[in-house]
Amino acid sequence: MNDTQLISRFKEGDTAAFNAIVERHKKRIYFFALKLSQDHQEAEDISQETFIRAYNKLHALKNESCFIPWLYKIAGNYYRSIIRRPKLKVVTDIDLSSLSVEEEQVEEDETKKAMKRAIASLPKKQKIALVLRCFEGLSYAEISQAMNVSVSSAKAHVSYARNKLRDLVERNKDEV
Repeated sequence: MNDTQLISRFKEGDTAAFNAIVERHKKRIYFFALKLSQDHQEAEDISQETFIRAYNKLHALKNESCFIPWLYKIAGNYYRSIIRRPKLKVVTDIDLSSLSVEEEQVEEDETKKAMKRAIASLPKKQKIALVLRCFEGLSYAEISQAMNVSVSSAKAHVSYARNKLRDLVERNKDEV
């Protein structure tokens, strides 16, 4: 059964249809949230809240074919709302001397960390557009629906994000 059929069944009162929707899309929303937040627990929270909000608002969705961009929009909006809140991080002391790691692995991990930091430093709209395009594979039209912007704005957000990442990578190369 496709999403449109499941949504129709849900609107008719079949709550099991919504469970099927969640099962179908929970990984996709979780990984989208993880790319944005860079934190597993926060990604779980964003995913859960996305589906709670979708459950409560699904009856108002008029065009079922826009469901996936609508779901990303809910997740992106919720992410934007929670990053405005102050965060409390628990810091623990870890003895790193007992760990032995290959040099290549350290370099790869450092590259991944640098890329995550670079993505995290992007403005919110650029980060969301970049993640939707590069990691989630959405078209610019789908991104524009998810972000509630024009297609040309979606393209611009992705382009600016890529250019900023390129600049950051070049700067990091120069520093090394």
